[in-house]
Amino acid sequence: MKLETGNWKLETSNQQRATRIVMTKKRILIIEDEANMRHMLEVLLRGAGYEVNDLGSDVSPEQIVASVREEKPDILGLSALLTTTMVAMRETIDSLTQAGLRDKVKVIIGGAPTSAEFANEIGADGYGADAFHAQRIAEELMQASRG
Repeated sequence: MKLETGNWKLETSNQQRATRIVMTKKRILIIEDEANMRHMLEVLLRGAGYEVNDLGSDVSPEQIVASVREEKPDILGLSALLTTTMVAMRETIDSLTQAGLRDKVKVIIGGAPTSAEFANEIGADGYGADAFHAQRIAEELMQASRG
């Protein structure tokens, strides 16, 4: 028998007459320009049960695609500090689509110059106004993907 709820999975086996509880990992890959925001987001996400891989800042769409292919995260978080870096968000989503990976990862964007409207425009799955909001959006996307 298997029972899953939130981040926990209960498994029992008649053959082994054993029960084990394991925390199911949710994987997120983040690219954040601002160090303090990156740290806060990482702490919040780890506290919510995510395995977080921080690629840092100034990461090309090609590097992001390679990381998504290798690490297979559930969610990709992209942040822009300036309007000039917002272009890379669209390029990244387009690159994920061209690589055949877009349907395998949820994309959340955030950062001072971004908005929910911009997220919709570029085909992102969600928008986080701040680190707390991004964590809530990540949870909502994970719940929706579980059905």
